[in-house]
Amino acid sequence: MIRILAATIGALCLTPVLLLGSTGTPAAAPVIAAGGSDAQQLREVPGPLQGVFAAAAREFVLPPALLAAVASVESGFRPGAVGPPVVGGPALGMMQFLPSSWALFNTVADATPFQPGPAVAAAARHLLSSGAVDGGGWDPARALFGYNHSTAYVNKVLAQAALYGYRYTRTGPPLDPDRYAFPLAGTPVFGPGHHDYPATDLFTPIGTPVYACVRAVVLRLSRTDTGKGGLSITLRGEDGWRYYYAHLSRVITNLVPGAVVEPGQLLGASGDTGDARGTPAHLHFGISLTGNAQGQIAPYPYLQLWQRQTVPAARTPT
Repeated sequence: MIRILAATIGALCLTPVLLLGSTGTPAAAPVIAAGGSDAQQLREVPGPLQGVFAAAAREFVLPPALLAAVASVESGFRPGAVGPPVVGGPALGMMQFLPSSWALFNTVADATPFQPGPAVAAAARHLLSSGAVDGGGWDPARALFGYNHSTAYVNKVLAQAALYGYRYTRTGPPLDPDRYAFPLAGTPVFGPGHHDYPATDLFTPIGTPVYACVRAVVLRLSRTDTGKGGLSITLRGEDGWRYYYAHLSRVITNLVPGAVVEPGQLLGASGDTGDARGTPAHLHFGISLTGNAQGQIAPYPYLQLWQRQTVPAARTPT
């Protein structure tokens, strides 16, 4: 942030520092982007810089509006910004990096914080590292607290991101239909509960196409029917939440851990539990931050909302 030259404010509003241990407040398919498309979320970013933010948002699977909000609050989108003198500073560039944190998160040889592309990418790495949650999830508030150790800063950036189209909630994904897709083709039958924890079973014939529900990175997948979930896929969405698909009959052949998928992109096909009780064929769908069954939230209200949307599926080669 371009900060007022006052020692007290300079001491409180530290620019990006590495606080990974902090326990404080915490060619792609057409994007059906909570809060609109990438272009809509980046509408306040100066035109020449919009591509930089869009590319980083997709590469690192973060909300475009959140990256834009950090740049807005830190520097007003000024690539040449220089902060006031502080210990270890001054902070440099659009994303206001101290030399120590720049050395940790920049991966482009000979780049400087004044170069928008490397700076935004380094900021994305910082946010991912600072906001990481055990089990593969990610929390934006925790990430921002690590980027600048101030609750007021966290609130300010999240408020700015909301103006751009990303609305963070601590209890679940944004209840916004626009950037999400229903995870199954057709009209499966599903209800608000599950037999042992708040996942949802979507009853549908075997072989029904299964889709990514949000822009996400593939955390892990299983192509065998061993284990409780059988063939399964776990995604980490740009919102930080983990999306678990189980009891599949097929996973597309070119899907691998680390791949980035778009909402509505084909992942595979629904299957069957294979149990002796004759449970009807279904897709088991769960949402959690940590991956623990006890930490899952009920997907039902999200599925209801997404089902109202018509999102064209991007056909991925198999």
